[in-house]
Amino acid sequence: MVDHRVALTEVLLAATFVGCSKSHGHAAGAGRTAAAPNLSATLEDQSVTAQGRPRWSTYWKLCWDYAPDAVGYELQTITSEGTSPELRQQGDACFRLQVASGTSRGARRTVEREQQLAWQSANLAYRVRARFPETAGAWSPVVPAGLKHEAAVSSPP
Repeated sequence: MVDHRVALTEVLLAATFVGCSKSHGHAAGAGRTAAAPNLSATLEDQSVTAQGRPRWSTYWKLCWDYAPDAVGYELQTITSEGTSPELRQQGDACFRLQVASGTSRGARRTVEREQQLAWQSANLAYRVRARFPETAGAWSPVVPAGLKHEAAVSSPP
């Protein structure tokens, strides 16, 4: 069975998106030009009932390893229309974004959530780099918003 969100993402953004790698800890000798390592993306669901109506939201959370000596991080938005020149400044090593929401229940909620996640992952992605006092690190690989991402663990060189 084909995951349509993944297939759609690959078709629409194949020229832009590249794979990610994950390792635990920093590689020996990693310098200030290293990309933010260990990218991980998760989905978090929240539900509340307000005035008798259910309200649900799904958040996409992108995290990466803390970079020693970094003064912050920069995220760059990439859409199906291109790469934004505007950089989002981030103080910590995680970024959280609402990627789906609604008021439906049961099976309809599942369908609406999956449709919204598919749209987001096909049209929106981010990459991140560490900022240092006088320079910035290399960009990480691009990660589509709305998809979980756990890259394989790699060993240091």
